[in-house]
Amino acid sequence: MKSNTPRNLIIISLLLLSTNLFSFVPSAHAQSSTLESIDAFIQKQMKDMLIPGIAYGLVMDNETVYTNAFGKADNDGTSMTSETPMHLGAMGKTFISTLMMKLTETNNITLNQTVQSIFPWFTTANSIESSKITLEHCLYHFTGIPTSLDISILLNNSLEEIVRKFDTIQLSSTPGSEFIYSNYNYLILGAIIEKVSNMTLNDSFHIFIADPLEMNNVYTSINEAKANGLSHGYQPWFGFQQISNKEYSKSNIVTEQFIASADDMTNFIVAHLNSGNYENITILNKTNIQMIHSIPEKFQDKSYYAMGWANHTLDEYEVISHLGNLDDTFADMMLIPSEGIGAVILINTNNFLGQTAYYQELVPSILKMLLDQEPTVRNMTYIFLYMIIDLLIILSIVFEGRRYIKFEDRLKNFLADFKDPKERRSQAIGKSIADFLIVPFILLGVPGIVSLMMGIPGFNLRMLMSLQQDLGLWIFFFGASALIQAFLRVAYFKKKKIY
Repeated sequence: MKSNTPRNLIIISLLLLSTNLFSFVPSAHAQSSTLESIDAFIQKQMKDMLIPGIAYGLVMDNETVYTNAFGKADNDGTSMTSETPMHLGAMGKTFISTLMMKLTETNNITLNQTVQSIFPWFTTANSIESSKITLEHCLYHFTGIPTSLDISILLNNSLEEIVRKFDTIQLSSTPGSEFIYSNYNYLILGAIIEKVSNMTLNDSFHIFIADPLEMNNVYTSINEAKANGLSHGYQPWFGFQQISNKEYSKSNIVTEQFIASADDMTNFIVAHLNSGNYENITILNKTNIQMIHSIPEKFQDKSYYAMGWANHTLDEYEVISHLGNLDDTFADMMLIPSEGIGAVILINTNNFLGQTAYYQELVPSILKMLLDQEPTVRNMTYIFLYMIIDLLIILSIVFEGRRYIKFEDRLKNFLADFKDPKERRSQAIGKSIADFLIVPFILLGVPGIVSLMMGIPGFNLRMLMSLQQDLGLWIFFFGASALIQAFLRVAYFKKKKIY
């Protein structure tokens, strides 16, 4: 469906398309026509999805064949390139699992040993069950540690100090019995890597992964990344992209602070597709690479998750992948090992609507094009969706304004329908109670409905305000307006001595 796009949105889209392009020379492994089609597809989706900047890389036959970038890295005119550092979010778990398996090769640790064998002090609020948690449980998210926890424990603490604060965590299930995705499992692993290697996680990452793979634009320090061109993150404000002021935890290196470029990630993909080899260097042996990508038989009927890699299918192909979702950046990496192909995409914006309905389609579409298939294209563009949202917001604000203008008239008409004083009083009380009940429904119920529809446990207004500030503010506005009107009705009924 096509629509007449407002002139201001057209201007933004044209500015996005007018930025410089940066790319490698295409390899003979990929037809130039295919790469041109992928470029055209990315540019079209970038326009339709209001993406400020995007970088991506392609791997075929176990080697990098192409990287490219479009758009801007910030508002100062810096163009996005395939070397621009960007936040990876949870995609960094693939680094942690690779490091853990490297330690099994070099430091005589095993996956079935317990966390307490390395940290004797380790415990949760369930001390007996805590003694059963193994490294394997952490890697596959079978510790029983819940998904949502108090993020204050992350602030200004080392990895070991963070893990020491787990003594207040109540386990949701017995270790080994249930898959529960939790960032905190990989924080434990990060602390273990530092302990066993006797190095910081940053040093281990560079020595065992980044340096051998020639990942030249990777950082675990935000300040260092900023000094070397870290892209700004953006969030939409009623359809217009604005630079985000999001600050990430200086301690949460495992889930928030791994930073890399599209060039870097294609080298990492090559190693994972090529049995742990990159050019003449081996970062892991073939057996360990296969273990990282696979789910143990005992967990297969309970989980989709291997060691830092999700297992699923793309049409008839078995794929492994990992997303990286932060408030203002989006990353996705997907590999088809049987075909020796993979792709990574880094986007410097994120929001709830974009990542759930649009951004996640990009990498699968690129892989389909590499396999000579048609990409997935939604009928309703992101621009058109936001036009509908903005129209609904405008209409709802006008409607809400009219309710205030004729507020007393409506209450007079309401009371006029009830001649009997007792009935009038009971109706007024009932309406007042209903008015106050609608407030928690708006503030809690609407995000709750979204949680059920999208399958996101624990989704609430705070999360919506973080992931989609404009729509979160809209819901908050209506909740506040409903509360104000509830108090005004009570004041009016008391003034008229109804109760």
